[in-house]
Amino acid sequence: MNSWLEKMYEVFDHTPVIDTHSHVMPSNELYDHRQDFLVNFLQQYLQDDIRSAGMTKEEFGYVMDENQDIVKRFAVLQPYWKRTMNTGYARLAKTTLQLIYGESDLTDDNIMKISAAYRSHMEDPDFFEHILCQLCHIRKIISDHSHYDGIEIPHDEKIFLPVYRMDYLIMPENASDIRRIERECGFPVNSLDDLENAARLIMKKARENGAIGYKSGLAYNRSLFYEFADYNEARKGFEAI
Repeated sequence: MNSWLEKMYEVFDHTPVIDTHSHVMPSNELYDHRQDFLVNFLQQYLQDDIRSAGMTKEEFGYVMDENQDIVKRFAVLQPYWKRTMNTGYARLAKTTLQLIYGESDLTDDNIMKISAAYRSHMEDPDFFEHILCQLCHIRKIISDHSHYDGIEIPHDEKIFLPVYRMDYLIMPENASDIRRIERECGFPVNSLDDLENAARLIMKKARENGAIGYKSGLAYNRSLFYEFADYNEARKGFEAI
């Protein structure tokens, strides 16, 4: 490796990080929901590479079934894992294997060992913080809590700084969105004025419950060029919901 590249890696390895885009669960929820190594290993984007390599829906369902034998599940996964080992997400997964388990790859010979080590880590209340703070040098995480239905925002105040996603307040699309707004503001939302009042109240409650700011993911659905809308046009739009 070139000396300048080694120096860059050394700097990166000691650079404190503020993670500004995260969907990481609080540690207590992570421990409750991810007790199986393969389920955790294939979370997020790596599973898309595996599927692109040819894994069927039925095979993927079997591999993610915690009630099945992990050795047999890995036997189904292995050929697809080999085909994806050079993708960016797979290389990150291999880096994780090396840093946490001291293994350069996932194989028939070490799947049981890694699985046992994973279960042991899940019983260690300090391991979550060890990964984030010690291995990744993360100091704070701006965490998107959009997967919660409600204004309650559980978070570890030592690491997490939650932001509240407000897409459904900016652009409610159906009666279900309106009912959610009513649950969270505590009064009926029958007009555009009601919606404005509800949005202000919900945003205030979110801040009181720990949110440090607000977030919108509407760029997936529309332009982020928010023009000022005519009140009557906006009212007609609300009434059409």
